[in-house]
Amino acid sequence: MAAAPTKPIYIFSHARVSSNLFVRVISEHPQLSLKKYAFDEAFMWGPEYLTARRTPEIAENRESQSEENKAMTYQMALDKIVEFIDKTRTEGKVPVLKDHTYYLLDPQTVAANFQISAEREILPTPKVTCKLPTDSIKSDTQPPVVLPPAFLVSLTPVFLIRDPIRFVPSYYKAGVDSIGVRVGDPDWAVNATLKGSRLLYDWYKEQGISPMIIDAKELVHQTENVTKEFCERAGVDKGGVITKWETSKNTSVHADTWFSSLGGSTGIDTSLEPMESNMDEEYKKLAAKWGEEVAEGLKVWVEAAQEDYLYLRRNAVCVGSS
Repeated sequence: MAAAPTKPIYIFSHARVSSNLFVRVISEHPQLSLKKYAFDEAFMWGPEYLTARRTPEIAENRESQSEENKAMTYQMALDKIVEFIDKTRTEGKVPVLKDHTYYLLDPQTVAANFQISAEREILPTPKVTCKLPTDSIKSDTQPPVVLPPAFLVSLTPVFLIRDPIRFVPSYYKAGVDSIGVRVGDPDWAVNATLKGSRLLYDWYKEQGISPMIIDAKELVHQTENVTKEFCERAGVDKGGVITKWETSKNTSVHADTWFSSLGGSTGIDTSLEPMESNMDEEYKKLAAKWGEEVAEGLKVWVEAAQEDYLYLRRNAVCVGSS
C-alpha cells in the first residue's frame, strides 16, 4: 500500500469541466475521503456571498435555503474543512476536497483581471484566517483567492480544465433556466473563462509548487493514465478507481441540469468529449438551439477563453500520449 502524503488534495475545478465525472471515478477509492463544494453556500447564499448575478431564479433559490446555508461565511466553511481534514487523517485516509475556483476569487482580483460588465458590483472581500504556520510561504504575492496563503501552501493542488468550446455552451445550457444565466451578465466573464484557475496556478508556481492539471479530454480518453498519475500524486494505490457504475437512483439528480448527464450515466462515454472540435459546426448547433444572438455571444467568449485554457493545457498530464 502506498504511503499517504502529508498534504491534503485540493481539486480546483470550474463549472462544466467534467469535475463531477472525475470525482465519480475516484469516489469509491478506499484510501480517499472526499468533501465537495465546501464553499458553495458561502459563495451563493451566505452573508458574504460573492456571486454578483441578481436574477429572480437565484432570489427564489436563496429564499428556499436553510437558515444554516444562509448563515454560512467563508471562515465557517474553512473551519469545517479543517475539521474534515483532521478527522480524515485520524481515519488513516487522504483528504480530497473540491471547489470551483471562482467560488474563492477575491472580488478585487475579479475587478482587476476580468472583463466584467460596468454594472457589476465590487463586493467586500471576506476575512478568512487560519492557524497554520507561514514558514512554507516563499513569495509575498497575495493569492487571487480569499483563502489564507498558509492554508493554500498546505495543500497538494490539482486543477481541472476543459476546452471552452465544450464548457462555455454547457455552462449556459445548465444555467440559463436554473439560475437565470445570460451571456454577458455580471458573473459571465468569471464563469466563461479559466482565468481564475490560471491566476491561482501561477500563484502556486511562485510558491515553488507545481500543481497537477487534468484536462477533460485526457480524463475521458486516457482515464487509466490520468488516474494513475493522480493516485501517485495522492500517495494511494491506483486500483481503487472505477470507470463503470450504476445509474443514480436519486430522481432529483436526473432533474438537476448540473448533474443529470452524470446521474444518468453508467460509465465514461468518450463520444461526449471529442479530442477535436470545429467552432463553425458547433455554432450551427448553438444557433439552432438558442438563436443567432446567443450563438454569436457564446462563440465570442469561447474564442476569448482559449488563451487561458491553452496556457494551462500545456502543463496538463498525459497530453500528447496515448
